[in-house]
Amino acid sequence: MTIDVRPVGGAVRNRARLVARHEGVSWTSLAEAKDLDLARRCLPDVDGGLLLLSGGAAIDDRRALAGWARRVRLRATAVLLYGPAADAMATAIGVGAGCPMVVRCADALDASITAARLAEDGDTILLCPGRPTEIDGPEPSSLFASVAMHPEEAIAAPAVVEAA
Repeated sequence: MTIDVRPVGGAVRNRARLVARHEGVSWTSLAEAKDLDLARRCLPDVDGGLLLLSGGAAIDDRRALAGWARRVRLRATAVLLYGPAADAMATAIGVGAGCPMVVRCADALDASITAARLAEDGDTILLCPGRPTEIDGPEPSSLFASVAMHPEEAIAAPAVVEAA
């Protein structure tokens, strides 16, 4: 199943893919939105809360970041950030009245598991990076999908602690 997303201010259309639906929570992916302008234009209106997973490579376009953050403040109830872009994204979103809860996560897997813990019946969890990936290993979309398919197992799994 796909969800039509009509970006604001442009004719471009993107499709959010429904990855899973579990206990009233919809797990959707716009993993192809790897630039802030496209991510901003594709953030959907949803019924219920929107938990947004974003992050990736460092950001050099402050204007695009400001536009993305304004849109996120209007749409998201929580934003789970990962990667080198997380600090800049969190600063742009801000804190206080009218701002969503911001959670900095270790990586896309941590963001997905944290979203599973926070989500309530009727919420949508959306992977929409806004940045390209700068990591070796699995793409954020595959990590997201693995948690979406079995959120209870991901939540119950013990945290992996690396030795110093």
